[in-house]
Amino acid sequence: MAYLLIVYAFPFWDGAISRLPFAWLTIAVVDILGSISLAALIIFGYQMSRAFGQSIQAWKCNTTVNYILNGIAFTAYIIFVIYIEVIPDGTLWYIPFFFAGLAETLPVQQQYLIAFFGGEDAIDEEKDDMKLRHAVKASHTSTGIGSMTAFVLSSQMSKRFELYGVAYLGVSIMCLKLITNLVIDYLLYRRKQQK
Repeated sequence: MAYLLIVYAFPFWDGAISRLPFAWLTIAVVDILGSISLAALIIFGYQMSRAFGQSIQAWKCNTTVNYILNGIAFTAYIIFVIYIEVIPDGTLWYIPFFFAGLAETLPVQQQYLIAFFGGEDAIDEEKDDMKLRHAVKASHTSTGIGSMTAFVLSSQMSKRFELYGVAYLGVSIMCLKLITNLVIDYLLYRRKQQK
């Protein structure tokens, strides 16, 4: 089960949440707020938060960093929902997206895979290296499917339910991603205890 969650579920949710704004954010800003310049600024801010999150993970990548970055992004999506529910005609609903890019935490998957295969010292160069490579390749497919799912769902939710649909979709994906992380951590912990 840990393998399936690490290789398929985690990258799927990571791809889905990190691509969610790309699918509809620019169109939503232009349609709702009527500003191409603002749309460009929001996408730039979102991309900068993705870059910032990746640079943090290049410096230090562990489960604590993973939960902090995902927690900030989750909070941003919750603020997005609260804002549009409390102030339906508000024009600042896009601000949480300056933080939502932090949810792209795929580098922790490498740590999950290494832990799954027994740690860096336990990986047999000839035997386990190919299994690890296959798992990484399979996870890229899952990331792509998650991205595609985000494009399809966000466009449909936006068309049918406007901002509300995408806001609740974002919170739902973040919940599922965090639950997946918790289950992976639990399974890897149990596996380590059994050895």
